[in-house]
Amino acid sequence: MDHVWHEWTEVRENSGHGGQRLLGRNWTPVPWTTPCTPTPGAGQRVVSYEKSEPLMWAHNGSWTVRSRYGWREFIPPYGYGDPQYAEVSITVDFDNLLLHPYADNPVVLAWDPDDPAKCQTTVRMALTDAQVNTGAVQLQVYRLDDPAQERAPLRVVEVPVSVPSALVEITWDGRDEWGNVMERGVYAYDLVTWDDTLAPESPDRDKKTSNYLFIDAATDEQGNPILDAEYAGYDDNGTPEDEGDDNYLYYIRQYKLREAMVPLDNDGDMWENEDWVDGIDADGDGFTDEDPEDYQPLRGASEGWIRLYYVDELEEKAEWAIPDLFCWEHGWEDGLRTSAEGLQHTVLLAVPAALMEKSGEYRFVISAKDSHADREKGHRQKWALKRNMVASVATQVNFDFDYAYYPAYNPYSTHTSTPYPVPNPQDGDTWFQLPFYQLNGNQTGWVQISQACTNAAAAQQGAGYKAGPLGGTKTNGSRSNAIDVLKKKVALFSFNGHANSPGNQGGMAFYRSGVWELLLGAGNDTPPTGADYAYLRNELSDNQLETLLFGLVLGCHVSQNPEGSVLYEMINKGAACDAGFKVTVYTPPIIAFHVYFWDLAMGNKNSQWLATADRTVHTVKAAAEKACDKTRDACITQGIDPSRIPKIGDFKIYSRPGVDEDNLKLVPARDGRKP
Repeated sequence: MDHVWHEWTEVRENSGHGGQRLLGRNWTPVPWTTPCTPTPGAGQRVVSYEKSEPLMWAHNGSWTVRSRYGWREFIPPYGYGDPQYAEVSITVDFDNLLLHPYADNPVVLAWDPDDPAKCQTTVRMALTDAQVNTGAVQLQVYRLDDPAQERAPLRVVEVPVSVPSALVEITWDGRDEWGNVMERGVYAYDLVTWDDTLAPESPDRDKKTSNYLFIDAATDEQGNPILDAEYAGYDDNGTPEDEGDDNYLYYIRQYKLREAMVPLDNDGDMWENEDWVDGIDADGDGFTDEDPEDYQPLRGASEGWIRLYYVDELEEKAEWAIPDLFCWEHGWEDGLRTSAEGLQHTVLLAVPAALMEKSGEYRFVISAKDSHADREKGHRQKWALKRNMVASVATQVNFDFDYAYYPAYNPYSTHTSTPYPVPNPQDGDTWFQLPFYQLNGNQTGWVQISQACTNAAAAQQGAGYKAGPLGGTKTNGSRSNAIDVLKKKVALFSFNGHANSPGNQGGMAFYRSGVWELLLGAGNDTPPTGADYAYLRNELSDNQLETLLFGLVLGCHVSQNPEGSVLYEMINKGAACDAGFKVTVYTPPIIAFHVYFWDLAMGNKNSQWLATADRTVHTVKAAAEKACDKTRDACITQGIDPSRIPKIGDFKIYSRPGVDEDNLKLVPARDGRKP
């Protein structure tokens, strides 16, 4: 009986789906050291064939281990007879490590460094495993708007655990890997666990997210990632008198679905690509090239959702099932298709206006679940790591000169201005400048007004006053842009441009393609000949501006026509307060006023145009008064004609009944609150 050999051993899952089979051939016998029952009789002995093969990848469930062996029996006096074969099999249950997130875990992590009560940064899970061991769990935190295809976590929190465990709890402290406190917002996360006790070189692992489905950032024609939801316009559903059924419309050209390629089992042995077309018997089964290199058809996502979050309050506002949305790229119910490179989708969302009535930042978070339960060791379909796009309802919208307050962020500009020469240059610069202050409050020199505007815009953005993609970037703003913005219930509105023509003082003027577009207040003005005009009274419904905390309209004579101006009509439509000058205003002094006013009104603690004592929140009235003083000082130093400098006596403030305009502060507008 010395002629005994191992033919093969197969380990196959009993579930009936493919991809779970291990085949080993021609194993080497090893010495048998364990007593055998029953004891071998005369002429018998035990032969052991042993193979160490980590099966941590294997699906949990029932498996069959089947072995085929052969022998040749010695027949005296002729020698060995023909080979004989037999098979033996056993059934075993695999119970490898699985991670089970609790059903009540947050969809995304919510973090607010200023309000711990709003935070949702703790997640819970259970761990199951046949082996009692020690392991580890990681909470990996990601930015939702990271454009990279392979996203790196901004923070990894790791804790040791006992396996199995009915409850593991892990919390993110709101910091990144370098200890920096993250900004308020919602964040994606993954959970990863492993146990390397039995096989350090091939640990048993599991994680929360899919290995087969990925959500990538969409890209534009130049290949740049698209991070913002594209605003598509306002829809009153044909009933302008009824705001209850109004919608915001957003094109969410926001995502690609990418699916990992899965090899194809061509020979039907429930094992893929064990022997590709290379002329070599790679798996040692006696055959060559029975599984050519090929892949299964892509399956697409099995489920998908888009959820709307209001970041300022860390609140989920609504959700939409992706199959219910029209995909502009591929048609109805096609937003879940995938490709190996990432198939781009564009879906249109109609968001009820009531859900976005507050100004601030909103995030559309996309979730998609894979279709690969047959390849996952717990037979589960898993969600891809989430991704989002940003849509802002502007806290502040500025219609400015290119060199005015929002040169880099402003989606609208009325016309182009150039740097202004001055009679008395400072620091050797011939252009109009503002005095520059270091963070310690010491003045160190002068900087051109264009740079002042850029820095001031960045400071205001950093303080939470967002300009928002309302209609996309405009090279020159229009009257319809202004009307559209006012309908969006912004908290702050600012205009810096032309506003005076004979017979219609108090309007805003936009010069486009050789024609002046005027936005007047009420219908009691005499429209100028040849002008294209509209009345704010007719464009907005009653109380449509009730969330407008403050409007600043900087144009010539804008407050000279008390009952016919846009300022007066804004108050009639519900605005709390607005203001402007009743005389002709000039550039560059009015731009300097603009920069000073907003830094004073919002209390910019890092202002580069204010001394330390002025870096506190000012009321509207106090900010205007001090902005006039500082503008005057800068202009006189540089030799600007004093008659062109704005004066507080010409600054008119309007307010609705019950609003104390003398003590009105604008800081609450950052959270979209009414005064």
